[in-house]
Amino acid sequence: MAELHVTGLISTATGFPLLPSAGLFLKFSWHAGSDWELLEGYQEGQTHCDVPAITDIEVMEAVLAHPVSVHYLCRSVIGWPKHAVQVFSLDEHGRTDIAGYGFAHVPTRPGHHKVDIACWAPEAGSWANFTQSLVGGGPRLKAEDVVHTPGDRFRLQTRAAGLVHVELDVVAKDFHKHEVAL
Repeated sequence: MAELHVTGLISTATGFPLLPSAGLFLKFSWHAGSDWELLEGYQEGQTHCDVPAITDIEVMEAVLAHPVSVHYLCRSVIGWPKHAVQVFSLDEHGRTDIAGYGFAHVPTRPGHHKVDIACWAPEAGSWANFTQSLVGGGPRLKAEDVVHTPGDRFRLQTRAAGLVHVELDVVAKDFHKHEVAL
């Protein structure tokens, strides 16, 4: 069987709108098709919360520096692994709110890769936006698997939220024995 090792770092998050003294953290997960078996590593996890110094909203950068590592056994390239993220903001009262969702496929070429995961957030109507500005909270997805699976994502009303910067090292083993050129 072919194997895929992915190690790396969830480095930073940029461009997410934050209030002063608000923090940012994210939950992440790995998803692969039925022909992939996770041998080592954690399917999901969470970073620490960083409270970035906000000097200009355009250059706000939350430093997450969270290591990731997964090792898959592969029977078919169908269902190539994806890395999904949910970004949360944390205010000074300890309340969390969704700041964005996103995903990226693991690069198919072995080597070191810098991957930017473009994130988006659900957009509510004008009345919901008004109440959100008064009491906080915002729209969230009921079914979070819509983030990384094809299908009904086109029906969602969303807005751009920010980027999560990830560095991944991909090592492929024995793909050539099964006539798969990466």
